[in-house]
Amino acid sequence: MVAPMRKSLFARILPFDDLRAFFASRSKAQLWAAFLSVALTIIIMTGFLIENRSGYMKPDPILVFAESWTAKRSAADVLAARKREAEATQWLRDAEAVAARNAELAATQAKPVPASK
Repeated sequence: MVAPMRKSLFARILPFDDLRAFFASRSKAQLWAAFLSVALTIIIMTGFLIENRSGYMKPDPILVFAESWTAKRSAADVLAARKREAEATQWLRDAEAVAARNAELAATQAKPVPASK
């Protein structure tokens, strides 16, 4: 009596014969559909991976604040509000000018750092 031949370890790990038989039993349309579904899944997953690694962040929303006025607002109220807004805008321009002047002075007064030996 002859002992049955055992399959090698390589044949058990990589069953290409079974895979080839499975694909041979399928039609070309089924094979193309399987290929396209795998390819599309890989493309989508790669897109998510790239987006995750690139650090894309949704931009912050732009908030627009509008004041609510009553219908009984007088012309004097309108002029007073415009004057307050003009003063606030001028104060902001002055603060930006002072900051720019300070940065310019700091840049001209900066001393070079000597190179260490």
